[in-house]
Amino acid sequence: HGDRGNIILSSRGCVNRCAFCSGGICFPRVQLHSAERVLEEVDRLVESGAASFRFLDDMFAISLGRLAEICAGLAKRGVPWSCHTRVDRALPEVVNMMARSGCYEIGLGVESFDQRVLDVCNKNTTVEENVAAIETVHAHGIDCHVYLMIGTPGESATTADVNISWLRKLAGKFDRLQFSSFMPFPGCPVWRTPESFGVRITDRDFRHFNQHQYMRGETGITRVPLWSPVRIDGLSLEEQLGNLRKMREYVTVLAEFRRLRIPPDEQSGSRQRGVL
Repeated sequence: HGDRGNIILSSRGCVNRCAFCSGGICFPRVQLHSAERVLEEVDRLVESGAASFRFLDDMFAISLGRLAEICAGLAKRGVPWSCHTRVDRALPEVVNMMARSGCYEIGLGVESFDQRVLDVCNKNTTVEENVAAIETVHAHGIDCHVYLMIGTPGESATTADVNISWLRKLAGKFDRLQFSSFMPFPGCPVWRTPESFGVRITDRDFRHFNQHQYMRGETGITRVPLWSPVRIDGLSLEEQLGNLRKMREYVTVLAEFRRLRIPPDEQSGSRQRGVL
């Protein structure tokens, strides 16, 4: 939404304690700015020239009462905005409220379509909730940004195949897809007790950790080598990296397909329906 977008952090913390997230260490309790405080910040930023906003809260819909107040205020101001939230909060009535107040994109922490992965990682969500959230966001005309993670505790040799199968079924209902390699960040539950999640950490040097698939260097953009600092019980290293390889190949093909499908004059800027 242009070059004059701004970021707002209206809360800290999350009600869940996912095994891969170190947020519980950084923010052990949920802290919320009031709706009035958030809207005052919006007004100040608009006065400074901001044209849109991205709420970077881990879970913007953490308090539905507060969300309703914020949405009512944003609707009056007519400023486009986006946010992230858990799939179990992307309910029809919530997404409808967001859509009516100018929300143009919602990022969903899907993480996986493999139920065992969701369970082992303490997501407290289901595959059915993942699917329903994506379909709900799409049905309300909001761009859907899906976040996935690969190489997590609980994976099997078929996890990537399961993910890809669901993504194909949901084709056309999500606008952006971003997947990252699992890294056991210091402080997260997996880092502290990896054995309780069925993994071994073979490299604890945080300088080696890289969730991304590509890096920008002096010679341009290069692909990050297939690598993981963890070993998943019950999987060979080849099977584990095979999941990562399959996801990379799928995303690469999907990105190329969408690049060819979208007219060149629509391929730049934040409105591109791309794959990250």
